[in-house]
Amino acid sequence: MAKHIQPIIRTMNFGDVTSVGAIEKLSFPCPWTERSFKHELENDYSINYVVLHVDVIIGYLCAQEILDEAQILKLAVLTEFRRCGVGTALLNTLFAALKQHNFSGKIFLEARVSNTAAIEFYKKHNFRPIHIRKDYYDNPVEDAMVMMLDTLTQVINF
Repeated sequence: MAKHIQPIIRTMNFGDVTSVGAIEKLSFPCPWTERSFKHELENDYSINYVVLHVDVIIGYLCAQEILDEAQILKLAVLTEFRRCGVGTALLNTLFAALKQHNFSGKIFLEARVSNTAAIEFYKKHNFRPIHIRKDYYDNPVEDAMVMMLDTLTQVINF
């Protein structure tokens, strides 16, 4: 595990899609395709970031902001860089962008109910479980934990 890294976060671009897709395949049992990421980059409502360490993409975040709601669609970090603040840095970058847009709504996300590490990570950032979505995921079929952050003013470390 890398202990002392200084992540560099920037907006995702089309040249990042292959690297992001590789991390996606390592991170999720039912990964998005590169085409899905390209679609997000073309979407006017999308907010997409990559995080780099020594010029290598080690994580990414995809979200959408529509009116008074935001949705975190994807957040992944390479295993060896987890628990080093990279995910928190990505979240804080998203929160800063939403704040800059004068966003004052709720932020939602889904996580596999078995993904306790992700659920605990989001709880640490003041997201709270609000609902179980039955059979939401494929490969394997699994329920989703829907989580919500009420307002950006709840965010710790921001």
